[in-house]
Amino acid sequence: MRQVMDELGYPTDLEDAAPFPIDEFIAKTTQWLQKAIGKPSPEEKPTIDQNPGGVAMISGGKPEGYYNQIIKSMNHIARIGKQEGATHVWAS
Repeated sequence: MRQVMDELGYPTDLEDAAPFPIDEFIAKTTQWLQKAIGKPSPEEKPTIDQNPGGVAMISGGKPEGYYNQIIKSMNHIARIGKQEGATHVWAS
């Protein structure tokens, strides 16, 4: 979630962030999607970060178009929420 919010230009310290106004969120996601027409987000390969004697941090990667798909879904959910009376979007 943090990476998606960062991609949209929102802060990534979501625990400390106030809810975002829904109209602003819809506008940002719509703008991102319009700029990305015909340009799928690039694939991110899996990575493993490990220090000697430490834990291994594994990122599973992301397929091509991941951000496009997720941001489109978030935009759709926000629009439904607005129709139902929601005024803000909260992320964690």
